[in-house]
Amino acid sequence: MNKKLSVLETQLEKNGIIETSWSLDSEEGNNLKITLLSYFPEIETFKGVELISYHPRDDITYYDDTISLVYNQVLCNDVGAQYGVPNTFGSLDFYAKKYLLTEKICILKAYDEILWRYPLPQLPEGCRVHQEFGIGRHFGYDKLIPVLDVYFFHDNDSKIKEMYPELFPDIEEHRNDLIKLYAFTYNVRSLELIKIKRYLYPDSSDLAKSEI
Repeated sequence: MNKKLSVLETQLEKNGIIETSWSLDSEEGNNLKITLLSYFPEIETFKGVELISYHPRDDITYYDDTISLVYNQVLCNDVGAQYGVPNTFGSLDFYAKKYLLTEKICILKAYDEILWRYPLPQLPEGCRVHQEFGIGRHFGYDKLIPVLDVYFFHDNDSKIKEMYPELFPDIEEHRNDLIKLYAFTYNVRSLELIKIKRYLYPDSSDLAKSEI
């Protein structure tokens, strides 16, 4: 019998910041759930939640210590309307709610499958945009309205580090990963690159298939 994985995704950033996404029924995931409920006791259900994670405040794209829930389901109209998601938004079949622990507010991150409608920053030569993640957009928090994520594969970490040494995450021990998935976080108005994120997966076979 295969052991169910507890760590489902790891996100690496500059300055040693690591965001680990846990399954909700793991010990670590349950501890985060308990913490989240202590700040937001009004949460009634975790139905549809696939991942739970914590990201510390960095004053770059996280302006508060944040616990995120990723839902493995299509964004329903009621949730979209609550956060002002336009009817033209081509929502993919997953989305996230980010709970800012000190500000006591919840913001939405949804993923638009219609990539062509967004201007993109300069991407590294040789990258392949990951269509299945779309463009990540935030709703319900003014500071993040112009901040987008574009996801891509690349075979050579060194090339990206050469282009953006000041933003490149610490991934030395992961250089030989079969699948190298990145996100560029950028300002859609100026196309300024804000952050580079590198993702790690304990089982990358499905991700490898999605790249083909």
